[in-house]
Amino acid sequence: MGKSNDAPGHLLAVASNVVSLAHVRRIEEALESAGIEVVRLKGSGYLGTLYPTFDRRMVDVDLLVRPVERPRARRVLQQCGYAVVPPPRHWRYSWHQHYNWQFVGDGVRPMLELHQALCAAGLFDIDSDGLVDRRVRRSDGVSEMYTLCPEDALLHLGVHLVKDGYQHDERLPADAARMIEQWRPDWDVVVERAHRWRVTAGLRYVLEEARGAGAEVPESALEGLGSPGRGAAIRAIVGELGPLRSRALRFTKLAVLALEPRGGRNLARFASRYALRRSVDGLYALGPDRFE
Repeated sequence: MGKSNDAPGHLLAVASNVVSLAHVRRIEEALESAGIEVVRLKGSGYLGTLYPTFDRRMVDVDLLVRPVERPRARRVLQQCGYAVVPPPRHWRYSWHQHYNWQFVGDGVRPMLELHQALCAAGLFDIDSDGLVDRRVRRSDGVSEMYTLCPEDALLHLGVHLVKDGYQHDERLPADAARMIEQWRPDWDVVVERAHRWRVTAGLRYVLEEARGAGAEVPESALEGLGSPGRGAAIRAIVGELGPLRSRALRFTKLAVLALEPRGGRNLARFASRYALRRSVDGLYALGPDRFE
C-alpha cells in the first residue's frame, strides 16, 4: 500500500522523504528551543509512523503552531535558511487566517507551509489552540515528534477534503485506513467532535473510503454522523463536477457545504467569508513587508 511499481522512482521518493524529514527535525528543534510548540500535519506526520518505510508521496511539509506564535515561528524559519514567498493577491486572506506559504529553501530543504489553523476562518468551528493542547508525542523511527491526536488527525482528513471541494486524492483511503488501524481513535470522541467542528458529512465520506480500503469502521460511528443520503449526494456531485477540476471547485464547495448539517448557515458563512476575503485582499495589497 503506497508503493510504486517503478522501483527506482519509489526508492528515490523514499530517499527524498528521509532527507526532507532530517531538515524538518532541525526546524522542530529550533522552534521548540524558542519555546514554540509545533505539530506535524499530513504527510510529514504520517511518514515513519503510519508509513514506517517512508513510502508515501509527500509534496511539501505542513507544520502547525499556535496562532499567537506564527510571527515568531516565521522568523525562526527564516533563521533556519528559509525564504518566504509572499502570497499572490487572491491568497492573502488565507495567509492571515490559515497558513503562510510557501517557505522555500536552497533546493535541498523541502518546501514548507506554516499553519496556524486547519483551514481559513468561517467554514468550520475548530479551536486551533486545542489542536496543539491535544498533540501526541510519537517516534518517526529516528526521533521524537508531535502529531495531532488520533481523533483530530482523522477529522483533519474530513476538513481537508471539504475545503478542497472533495478533489480526488488517491492517498486518502490508505491514510484513513492506516490511521484507524494503527492510532485507534476513540469513536465517541470522533463523532462528538465532528458535530462540534461541523464536518460530519465530510468525515462520513472519509470513513466510507477507509472502510473500502479494509479498515474496520463501526456502524455506530457512521450512524452517528447522520444520514447516508448526504454522502451519496456528495459522491454524485463530485462525480459530475470533479473532472472539471478548478473550474468547478467553487460550485462543488457550495454544493457539498449545503449538504452538511445546518447547510444554509454554511452557505451564509461561505458567502460572508468570501466577501471578507476580497476586502482583506485589498487591505493587504501593501507589499510583502505587511504580512505579519
